[in-house]
Amino acid sequence: MYKVNINFDEASAAWRANKITHNKSMFQYCCGVIKADGTPCKSKPYIWKRKNKHVMEIPGEWSPCGKHLNL
Repeated sequence: MYKVNINFDEASAAWRANKITHNKSMFQYCCGVIKADGTPCKSKPYIWKRKNKHVMEIPGEWSPCGKHLNL
């Protein structure tokens, strides 16, 4: 009825765009903001670098790094 055409390599690359790979099976979110040179920023998210998360509440596991958060 419907033709399904999924490019799994493209989908995987898009999913990994804002993550850092620690080994083949562990991933951690990274900033992911596109820098001036066109590559994604791989710095740790701001909420993971702060010990006192109550200072800035950002929902979820992802946030930009301190540089891209415009602090």
